[in-house]
Amino acid sequence: ICPRDKPSSFTRCSFDSFLGQINHDDMSVFLLPSIDRMLKRSPGHIISSLAPLFQHLKLDLSKYHKTLLPSIITELKHAEEARRSAAVHVLTQLAGKTSDTQALLELVQLLHAHM
Repeated sequence: ICPRDKPSSFTRCSFDSFLGQINHDDMSVFLLPSIDRMLKRSPGHIISSLAPLFQHLKLDLSKYHKTLLPSIITELKHAEEARRSAAVHVLTQLAGKTSDTQALLELVQLLHAHM
């Protein structure tokens, strides 16, 4: 999940079909803890990989906002434009993969409170 160098588009495309098969149990047990840990340790390395990852997941991401948003909001305030842009793309994917209107409302309220 956290390469030192940005993976090539070919490498990312090779995982598209696999990512489409991930279920909520896999996300909660394996993926989410790793993503959260890396966002806290090395957010600059992982933030650009999250939008493509979320794009190919076929899950409703409503229940993962509370875990991911604090680190993503921190990246939205970063001095580097590339990291801010990547955080915006991650938020776009996260919001787009959310079907629960209450979760979207919480997302917007949390963003408003921190911006």
